[in-house]
Amino acid sequence: MVIYETINKINNKRYIGKDKYNDPKYLGSGKLLKKAIQKYSRENFVKIILEYCSSEQELNEREKYWIKILNPKYNMTEGGEGGDTSSSPNFKKSIAIVHKNRKSSDYATYRSEEHTSELQ
Repeated sequence: MVIYETINKINNKRYIGKDKYNDPKYLGSGKLLKKAIQKYSRENFVKIILEYCSSEQELNEREKYWIKILNPKYNMTEGGEGGDTSSSPNFKKSIAIVHKNRKSSDYATYRSEEHTSELQ
């Protein structure tokens, strides 16, 4: 079990995560991190082990610790057990970044057959 840091080599933005299995190919699951990997490509990221943990409780506590200390830009939550983004100080800023480059065509629209026929 490890706490790791994934670093974008282009802009030096970071993500702190935990991995029970210490999979060297796993870079993280954060939404902002995934978007960045799509944008900059996987080879522009490096994963560094920050610390080894001996229990899930320690893993959760230490993830919170490292996120608080390093304030990584790709993390949307305080870490630990859950993904409660609404209580994160980075939440509003993170959501704004995710939606910044979206086009209206990225959003699904639904019109009933009745509404569509009224428009014609």
